[in-house]
Amino acid sequence: MTRAYVIIVSLLMVILPALFTILEHQRHVASSIVPDVQKWVVFWSLGIRIALAGVHQILNPEYTLKHLLGIQDKRANIIARELGFGNFACGLAAILSLYIPDWRNPCSFITGLYLVLAGFGHLFKSHSRSGDEKVAMITDLLVGGLCVGFVGVTMLM
Repeated sequence: MTRAYVIIVSLLMVILPALFTILEHQRHVASSIVPDVQKWVVFWSLGIRIALAGVHQILNPEYTLKHLLGIQDKRANIIARELGFGNFACGLAAILSLYIPDWRNPCSFITGLYLVLAGFGHLFKSHSRSGDEKVAMITDLLVGGLCVGFVGVTMLM
């Protein structure tokens, strides 16, 4: 497991969303903290993280193939690069949701569901997982589930 990967994922999936949520909520205490949490989880975890992952997959598809999926065949680079295009597009939409709040629920649902499904894909994989893949699996399931849950909670508010 690469230490840099764990640090980056921890920052983008947990630390920065929590920090920005706390700062936002202190500025204007609303009746519910959910919109503030959603705003910053969508921006950092779905936006910045997924967009950066997309750029990384576009520029270096071998990393995703070897370290996250355990695939050694370079012919699969095109698949990882295509995955990168999708990740970048979803991430960019989530980043823009900071300025277009009406996009938060769609980004939460679409990208959150994608992460949950990807997490289950890692979970039910038949061969052993690398350390990086375990980190990706756990954070995908947790953040993806949280983001899908945001949609339900905000619809009830």
